[in-house]
Amino acid sequence: MSPSVSCPSCHKQKGSLFIIAPPVKRIAPHKRFRTMRYNTWPMWGKGSATGRSEDRFSLLVHHLIERGWAVTESFLPPAIVCELFAEAYDLWRQGRFRPAGIGRGAHYHVRSEIRGDMIFWWDEETPTPIQHIYRAEIERLRLALNETLFLSLVEFEVHYAVFPPGAFYQRHRDRFRTADERMISCILYLNPVWSDEDGGALRIYDSQGTTSDILPRAGTFVLLRSDTVEHEVLPPRRSRFSVTGWLRRRPRGFRI
Repeated sequence: MSPSVSCPSCHKQKGSLFIIAPPVKRIAPHKRFRTMRYNTWPMWGKGSATGRSEDRFSLLVHHLIERGWAVTESFLPPAIVCELFAEAYDLWRQGRFRPAGIGRGAHYHVRSEIRGDMIFWWDEETPTPIQHIYRAEIERLRLALNETLFLSLVEFEVHYAVFPPGAFYQRHRDRFRTADERMISCILYLNPVWSDEDGGALRIYDSQGTTSDILPRAGTFVLLRSDTVEHEVLPPRRSRFSVTGWLRRRPRGFRI
C-alpha cells in the first residue's frame, strides 16, 4: 500500500520568535498537502546557530543523560520534514531502496526474519539541497552533544528507511558487536497523518523492563544511545518512512 502524500501547509508567522515551515527549495505546491498540527521551531538568529549551541537542545540532552533516549516534535520545521518525505517517497517509487541487513563486513547478512525494512544510503559527497539542510541541523546537535557530554562525535552516517506493511525489526541495539563507533542514534519520522491504528511504533525498552511506544508521526525526532538502549520496530499497516542515522566517533570505549 502506498502512503498518502500529505503534509502541513507552508506558513510563516512574522514578528515572532518562532517560524512555522520556512520556505526551502523545491517544496511541493500547497494543494498537494492537507493541513495538520504545526510544529514550532525556535529561531536562534541567522542560520539558527546564534548563542551557545547546547541551549537549543538542552531538554534533549537532559533526557538523554537521564534515561538514555529523548524525543521531541519540534526538531525541524514542517516544511523541511515535508520535503524530506517527498524525496524519500520519490526514491521509493523509483525502486532505489534495497533490503537492509544486519552486521557489517564479512558478518553482513540480509535476514528478513529479523528485520524487513528497505534503505537508501545518503551520499555524503553529493547531498541534495534538502539533505544538506538536515545535515546542517544534525551538525548543530553534534556540537551541542560534544560541548555538554564530551562525546568526541566526529561524523554522521545516514539513510532513508521504509518499513512496508507488515515489516518489523526485532529487539536490538544499534551498536555493532565488532565496532564501537556508533554512539547516538538519530531518527526523524516523515509520515504525515499517522494514527494509532497504523501501527509501526518504535518500542523502547528501559533497564527496569518497562516499554515506551513512539508513533512515527511526521516531525517526531528521537535520540537514543546506540550502545545501551534496546528497541524494536512494530509492524506498520502502511509504508513507514524515516531518516535514520548515527553520530559516530573514532573507535574506543566511552561512557555518558
